Amino acid sequence: MFIKSSKKSLDPHPPSLLRPHVRVSTLSITGASHTQGFLMWNWIPFFMDSRASVIQRSAFSRKGIFAAIVLDCEMAGAVEGQNELIHLTLVDFLSGDVLQNCLVNPSRPIKNWREDITGINAAGMQKAVARNEALHGWKAARDELWRFADEDTILIGQSIHNDLKVLHTYHSRIVDSAIVTADAVLRGGSKIRKRWGLETLCRELLGIQIRQSSQTGGGLAHDALEDALAARELIISCALKPERLESWACAARKVFFEKSDSKSKKTRAGSNQRKRVSRHKAKEQEDSDEMLTWEDVVDYEIWPKSPPDSD
Repeated sequence: MFIKSSKKSLDPHPPSLLRPHVRVSTLSITGASHTQGFLMWNWIPFFMDSRASVIQRSAFSRKGIFAAIVLDCEMAGAVEGQNELIHLTLVDFLSGDVLQNCLVNPSRPIKNWREDITGINAAGMQKAVARNEALHGWKAARDELWRFADEDTILIGQSIHNDLKVLHTYHSRIVDSAIVTADAVLRGGSKIRKRWGLETLCRELLGIQIRQSSQTGGGLAHDALEDALAARELIISCALKPERLESWACAARKVFFEKSDSKSKKTRAGSNQRKRVSRHKAKEQEDSDEMLTWEDVVDYEIWPKSPPDSD
């Protein structure tokens, strides 16, 4: 059912993105008439601080350890500008049972609770802490993950590297619904970093609507348990109905590249128009001492940053 993972290593370079390394494995689903193969991603962080650690089999015995767990975290913005864990959800992939679903008292001061997205605020966190209904920081949350998982457990989620990062851990057995679906569209091995969001995937692949409007800001609030169950349904659907995944991927591929071609044409058209105007001005002003401005030489439609004189 599983393959042996290779020895893990850390990259000393500091970018915050995680590097995927392909491991081919099969994910067996109870009750399925067949087993669908998936790419197993060995997420090795480019940057892990001294607090980061890897799940080890020796930490706990196999008793109470699950074969596959769906992981989802909610995050707020810390004062330093980094993400801070404020909610943890763990779901047994095979049964759908909820293993843990609770608030996490942040380890650092929070500047932005992102309440319109998370549905969590300081007052709610204080009440949960007072009632002893919140885990005390990311270390306690990571220990809670380790209580149910070891190095042989498959972790499943949507863009799960973000969840692992706020838990200050990494893992060698990952099935990421964002990667599974993106690979289906882009046919794997593509350098294009496009990912389809969980809400879009649920609507287009499963025909269900998640994230109803929040009461706070009218936006689409996340619910960690709902997101975890949605990611589980996506992976099950991709495993049991590969023809549906392929059909959706073909349609999504067509839309994606049509939009890309349209944007590219608009950019080239704008650039060519400016070049023609610039040549015309140069002819008229070739004997002039007028000084050119940035507006004369920079195409702001394709300028990657703010104008040079902006703050």
